[in-house]
Amino acid sequence: MLDSGAPMYDRTDQAFALRPLRPGYLADVFGSDDWRRLVSLHALWGGLPRYWELVLPFVNDLEAAVDSLVLDPAGPLHEEPERLLEQEIPPAAALRPVLDAIGTGAHRVSEIGGRLGRAASSMARPLKSLVAMGLVRREVPFGDHPRTGKRTLYRIDDPFLRLWFRVIAPHRAALCASPPETRLRYWRRYRRQLEGYAWEELCRMAVPCLHRSNHPAADMGPFKPARRYWRGDEREIDVVAPAFGGKRLLVGEAKWSATAADVSRWSGTVAGLALPDSAGKDLTPVVFVASANELPRRIGGADVLDARAVLGALR
Repeated sequence: MLDSGAPMYDRTDQAFALRPLRPGYLADVFGSDDWRRLVSLHALWGGLPRYWELVLPFVNDLEAAVDSLVLDPAGPLHEEPERLLEQEIPPAAALRPVLDAIGTGAHRVSEIGGRLGRAASSMARPLKSLVAMGLVRREVPFGDHPRTGKRTLYRIDDPFLRLWFRVIAPHRAALCASPPETRLRYWRRYRRQLEGYAWEELCRMAVPCLHRSNHPAADMGPFKPARRYWRGDEREIDVVAPAFGGKRLLVGEAKWSATAADVSRWSGTVAGLALPDSAGKDLTPVVFVASANELPRRIGGADVLDARAVLGALR
């Protein structure tokens, strides 16, 4: 429809972007008996229905799905990102080295340019193109103006693409020469890292929707979109979001698992923080725990939200 050399060129009535399904719908497709498992599924497949469809036959065998669909050179998704880049209009294959650099851990402009042997000043155009395509996300810390470039980070936006550029792209030759049990070792090496980032991402995504949930934290909202906070040697904060029309600032930590002592400790930590735009505001501690192990929903002044609460808000 958009390619000038194609038979159906210029016959569209309307063009619009189809976004991935919201993470909360994973429960409708894969069941709601294990919400932490749904977080693991999101970290692998994101929100594309086609990927979910391919995973369904594997039921609960996550490793079999990863190997058969992605790690195996004959798998249907083994070369998926390369096809996606070729299908962009115009084709974006020339931007592949930038994605390789970001996928393997270069997030600052200077780091990305250094990996590619290019000046940081030359990276503005390719990064802008990748952001416009929805392949890369530009991240600015809480308290900084969105247009500032001082502490900007760039990350691959889609969970599946993060998996591919972290695990598949750097190890293509080894994966082609290895049996399944060896291929899976490459994925296991980065699994927790990928799941941890996906969980943090889900927690930030859920914050503007918490007021629609039945969790006690709903009464504090609605909140504006959440961001991370980092600056120099200061402690990094996973989730920071101001409430609309109030003097409340949600300050959250995302953890894969936690104890009551961990939650209480975070409550004490938040009380001593000095964040941008926090003067005169109530700092409200929240701990997001993928597996809450039956923790109460409030401990020592801090709210506890598990995977069920987070994914339930993301529908």
